[in-house]
Amino acid sequence: THARTAVEMLFGMIRSVCLYRQPDDTVAALSRLITQTFLHGIASAPAARGATAAALRAVAKKRREA
Repeated sequence: THARTAVEMLFGMIRSVCLYRQPDDTVAALSRLITQTFLHGIASAPAARGATAAALRAVAKKRREA
């Protein structure tokens, strides 16, 4: 069903950040990124794009500062 597929996709995003996160990535930034991406996609409504882009910028900034 679509619900099961959606759950597997969400779990896949969670697994990915667990495996590939940088030491300086914050749980808050990563969880915000996953939530925004799961709920709004990567290229949906302008507000969602802005929130996802902001989360991506926060993670990238932390990586640059390390």
